[in-house]
Amino acid sequence: MAILQINVESIIEQQANTIFKALGLSITDAVNMFLIQSVNHRGLPFTPTIENISDDIIEAITEAENHIGKLFKNQEEAEEWLNA
Repeated sequence: MAILQINVESIIEQQANTIFKALGLSITDAVNMFLIQSVNHRGLPFTPTIENISDDIIEAITEAENHIGKLFKNQEEAEEWLNA
């Protein structure tokens, strides 16, 4: 058996503890369940999402992933373009 020590915002710990208690679980039980499911899924047992992300950021991410946009040979060229 291993002992884990983690840092969590107090309000998050309190809210999570309330939820887990309603489910008949301790925080230790919930963390163990999370770790077991992470191993079973070989990754996170849920899909992480970003809420309240702006359309501009989504567009920039999509462009970067698809290699769309202005390409520069070096930092100096990029700075010249930004300062123009």
